[in-house]
Amino acid sequence: MTNTTAPFGLLAAVAMVSVAFAQPAPVATAPALAPAAVEESGLSLDVSMKYVTAYFFRGVNNGEEGLILQPEATATYTIMVGDNLSITPWFNVWNNVTDKTYADNYHYWDEVDLTPGVDITSGRFSLTLQYAYYHSPARNWEDIHELGAVISYDDSDQLGLPIALNPCVGYYQEIVNKNTSERTYLEVGVTPEWSTVKCPVKLTFPVAVGMGLHGWYANDDGHQEMLGYASAAVEGQYNITEYLYATAGVKYIRLVADNIVDDNDGTENQFIGSVGIGYTF
Repeated sequence: MTNTTAPFGLLAAVAMVSVAFAQPAPVATAPALAPAAVEESGLSLDVSMKYVTAYFFRGVNNGEEGLILQPEATATYTIMVGDNLSITPWFNVWNNVTDKTYADNYHYWDEVDLTPGVDITSGRFSLTLQYAYYHSPARNWEDIHELGAVISYDDSDQLGLPIALNPCVGYYQEIVNKNTSERTYLEVGVTPEWSTVKCPVKLTFPVAVGMGLHGWYANDDGHQEMLGYASAAVEGQYNITEYLYATAGVKYIRLVADNIVDDNDGTENQFIGSVGIGYTF
């Protein structure tokens, strides 16, 4: 639905004649500028289900045995302001469900993350602001609350390459962590993407480096380590219909910090496979 306010003008050139004295005519007022056109795209919803061979979060091993399913849903609403600015509020629900029985006989539902946010895009630059609430229905850990900001750049057609790099920088600060002191995480990465209208397959090649500015990573002596891990992946999406799609991918993680290597049974190299299906409407 489009709401457009037409420009309006205010004409003021009224000559006032006094019986006793001649008064000069007032200066005409310039027409007011029209407000920027606002266009709303409407609500969009994406739901998906993914199977992964292991669940790693920021280099930390959260499970690699048995069945691991990760259902997810994201609702978005885009508002265009003029020709160069878009504002997209969104809300994401992400889950980690396994076939394990946890402590105190709690089953299956290991994690749910509730994340509202907003994307503000002007030209090729985008700013994402978000709040994340991490909760474990299986009571594997206490609740965590986090604020995050991501700056990204769309370099499509800028480098003369057949793919875009799409660099980004993300900063995340925990504001409540009932398990340990509040931690600070920094991530830099690129997400090269290839697609063509002649092929229903889109390929992405995300590469990321995760760093702990406070907490997260430590060496064997217990001192702070900044570099936590690096990762690279190949992910494909095949559009079955206009709305239905399937995904598959392989991700490689190189663990660097001693504490997350120890949590991974001393293994520095980890491969993760995934397959999934989703629907957008």
